[in-house]
Amino acid sequence: MRPAIKTVAVNGALILAVVAAAELIFGSWIWGPDYSVLNIPRNTVRHFDVSRLYPGHGPAVYTRDKHGLRGAYPDPGKIDILVMGGSTADEIYVSDGLTWVDQLRQAFAAAGRPLVVVNAAIDGQSSVGHIRAIDLWFPNIPGLKARYVMFYIGINDVAVSPKSISQYDAMKSPEPLRRFRSYLMNNSIFYNKFRQVRGMFTAWRMSLLHGALQPARTEWRPATAGPGEAESAKKLEPRLKAYAERLRTLVRKVRTDMKAEPIFVTQKRGDYKIAGGRLLARVDRGAPPAADEAYRTLRAFNRETLDVGAELKVFTIDLATGLDFQEGDFYDHIHTTPSGSRRIGRFIFEGLKERMR
Repeated sequence: MRPAIKTVAVNGALILAVVAAAELIFGSWIWGPDYSVLNIPRNTVRHFDVSRLYPGHGPAVYTRDKHGLRGAYPDPGKIDILVMGGSTADEIYVSDGLTWVDQLRQAFAAAGRPLVVVNAAIDGQSSVGHIRAIDLWFPNIPGLKARYVMFYIGINDVAVSPKSISQYDAMKSPEPLRRFRSYLMNNSIFYNKFRQVRGMFTAWRMSLLHGALQPARTEWRPATAGPGEAESAKKLEPRLKAYAERLRTLVRKVRTDMKAEPIFVTQKRGDYKIAGGRLLARVDRGAPPAADEAYRTLRAFNRETLDVGAELKVFTIDLATGLDFQEGDFYDHIHTTPSGSRRIGRFIFEGLKERMR
């Protein structure tokens, strides 16, 4: 038995040596970008069954490349518009080619003015995370250069806590095990290949974090009254001031660090609408209609976006007041279906087409 054991041990050692050498050569342990424990989704291909969110569509394909970007581009140094945002721009449950970022690119191409529009949105991220992304993520993308950096912004900033930073905005998990997993993902060639293969076999699996508020049937009723305007404004004032400062920081970093021009786009929720001069709230599974507080809060953040944009001469598209969505455009209270994404892409195109010459 001893010769056999020796043979197995020698062969095992050789295999481990080859694997280690391959990791060092092809991985990012020594050479390549230093993503460390950043939880940027890279080298990712995922499939989701979205039939429960919006019927009539096949599995959604969600792809992020080796730099963590979504969408096609010839070179990181030849990007016309780099889009930043949270889940409403990341659109994990809208298939490649159907997101509003894709629809914006396709609209320019159809108009005979092809532009390179690339998605750098991260699920759950607010302006806090966007600042960190510019500092920690983008320097790892070789030669990254964009003419414009577009911020689809507001909804996630409503929930920013002045006392703590979410794991999405911190861009790294507070849990040691998850940080080790991110470190492995960001450096190991074999682990990333395993994840790609696993992604091919996990088609039609889906977590319903998105879509959790999808109503069984659409019903609209007048929104109930929340806190008074004066009380609400007083409560929001410190959060709005902090948000405005973050916007100013983003503008400075885009112009100074990235040598690009920022664009702001305001956001709209899918569970409120104005009809007949009244604010209506979508009723979820027979529950009483929501109060108007969430609507008014986002409206206040959108006004802050517009004010800072005017102050710093940032081109701003007021999607929140300019775009009317239709039934079926949202699969929950904030995330759009492909039809809603198409509407967003077309609206932003109309706002940009005269500027992007």
